[in-house]
Amino acid sequence: MVSETTINADSFTGLSPEDLMTLENKVQAERCRRSFFYFVQTMWASTIPEAPVWNWHIKYICHELQQVAERVFAREPKKYDLIINVPPGSTKSTICSVMFPIWVWVRDPVIRSLCSSYSGDLSLDLSVKSRDLMKTKKFTELFPDIRVRQDLDSKGYFGNTEGGRRYSTSTSGTATGMHGHFLIIDDPINPRGAISEAALKECKEWYDQTFSTRKIDKKVSVTLLIMQRLGLEDLTQHLLDKKNIKLKHICLPADMDGYEVKPEKLKKYYTNGLLDPVRLDRDVLDEAMANLGGLSYAGQFGQSPKRSEGNLFLENRAKIVTELPSPIERAVRYWDKAGTEGGTGAQTAGTLIAKLKNGQFAVLDC
Repeated sequence: MVSETTINADSFTGLSPEDLMTLENKVQAERCRRSFFYFVQTMWASTIPEAPVWNWHIKYICHELQQVAERVFAREPKKYDLIINVPPGSTKSTICSVMFPIWVWVRDPVIRSLCSSYSGDLSLDLSVKSRDLMKTKKFTELFPDIRVRQDLDSKGYFGNTEGGRRYSTSTSGTATGMHGHFLIIDDPINPRGAISEAALKECKEWYDQTFSTRKIDKKVSVTLLIMQRLGLEDLTQHLLDKKNIKLKHICLPADMDGYEVKPEKLKKYYTNGLLDPVRLDRDVLDEAMANLGGLSYAGQFGQSPKRSEGNLFLENRAKIVTELPSPIERAVRYWDKAGTEGGTGAQTAGTLIAKLKNGQFAVLDC
C-alpha cells in the first residue's frame, strides 16, 4: 500500500477556486484509491441516509478486505480466502456488497465481482445500491473516467466502460458463464432456511458445485464469505471443515459473554465486553435475546450456533431416568412430516411426550 503524502499548502497560492476544487478532488480521489476505509467514509453520505457510527470493526473489516484485494490487483496468488462472521446491523453488507465491488474499480477498473445473497430480491437490492453509488455526484466528481456502461446497466448485472463487471446471483443460482476475481457471498441462507437440513445441504452443494467454480484464476481469485452464524452445519462450518484450503476466519460476536472472538487479539477493542457499544448496547442485545430466544441469539449475535448449555433443550435441565418420578397425566405423540413447500423441510420425525402429574415433562419415545 502507498503511504500518505504531505502537501505544502503554499503550493496552492494563486490558484483559482475552480483549480483549487479540481486539485482537492484529485487529492481526495487519490486517498480513496489508497484506502478502502477512506473510500467508505467519503462515499457514506452520498449512499446511506443514516448517520454513520464509525465503530472500530468497520475500519478493521475494510483493512482485511483491502489486504486480500492488493494481491488480486497485482495478480499474485492469494494467501487465503476470507470468512467474516458478524452480527446483523454491523454495516457488513454496505461495506462488502455495496462499496467494495466499486472501490476495486478505482484501483483496477477491469475487475469482475460475483456477488451472492440468500435471495434474488436481496441480491438485486444490494446491486442497485452499488450501481447507484457510481452515479452519485461525489463519485463522478472524484472518478470521472469510471462510468456505468450504458449498454450494461441492469439491476443485477452492470459494468463500467473499462471492462469491469458486477454480477449478482443468489444461493442456488447458476451464474452461468460468469467468472470473477472476487466471489462475494453475503448471508447465503436466511434464519428460517437454517432450520432445514435440506436447505443447508442445498446451500453447501450450490457453493461446492456451482459458485466455487466461477473463478477467473483459481490461484488468484478470492472468495469472501460474510455472514451471521445460523447453524452448526452452515456454510461457514462447511468451509472450515474442508482440508487443503487456506482460510482466514474473523469472528466478531456482539458480546464476549461466552462467545469466542477471532483473532483473539481483537478482544482488546471490545468495550465492556461489547463489539459496538453504541448500536449494539446491552439494551439492544437483551431485546434481541428476548425476541430470538437463546439458540438463535447465540448464532446471529454470538456467532456460535451451539450454546454451552445446549441448544433446543438445555442439557443442565434434563436427565435420563429409568423410572418416572410421577404418574402420567397425559401423553401425546406428534409427527412432523417435513412438508415445507419446495422440499426444503428436515427429516420426518415423531416424538411421544408425557406431562406428569408433578408438572414435569418426559420424552418417552423418539
